[in-house]
Amino acid sequence: MVFDELAAEGFARQGTQVIGVHAGPVDTDMASEFTLPKVKPIEVVRQVLSAVEAGRNEVLTDDRTRQVKAGLSGREGIYLNFDPEHAVRAAR
Repeated sequence: MVFDELAAEGFARQGTQVIGVHAGPVDTDMASEFTLPKVKPIEVVRQVLSAVEAGRNEVLTDDRTRQVKAGLSGREGIYLNFDPEHAVRAAR
């Protein structure tokens, strides 16, 4: 489980909804230098409000974020099977 899922379980007992919002670059001043596709802030807000109304616990705001989530969900992460000795040998 990830933090937002654990928080959602804990806060659900008191009637508080927790939503994990996962976003790639958002079209703000902070991301103005990026040439990647960006989601508009109003679109993020729309998706979050829709999740609140629907009772969903997760928002994936853009195609890239959905692709990353799909790739991570299919198998264990490499960090779970990391062998530092193998990494050292491979680096030589």
